[in-house]
Amino acid sequence: MVTRKKAEDPKREKAQQKENNLSDKNMNIRDIMLRYEKPLLSISYKILGDMDYAQDVVSDTLFAFHSKNSFKGKSKLFTYLYRIAVNKSIDLSRKLRREKEKSER
Repeated sequence: MVTRKKAEDPKREKAQQKENNLSDKNMNIRDIMLRYEKPLLSISYKILGDMDYAQDVVSDTLFAFHSKNSFKGKSKLFTYLYRIAVNKSIDLSRKLRREKEKSER
């Protein structure tokens, strides 16, 4: 016999998500780095193909998060950091490509 999981109350679920997001917001930078450094490094490396550049992007991402303090808790902290890392990786990739094209001229 298959038992079905009861559907959770949408209000309770939304409140729980908001509470999780706020607890993420209140984490200190060391905890954030320990928790998210590897996945951010992984995505940056996949975009850039160079571990040194990927480490620079992760450092810049965490620095930007810590210094700007613009995280409002509307999304999960990982989603927020992930977008910063992806955008910084793409920006760096474009910059490196432009510099390579410029040096080839």
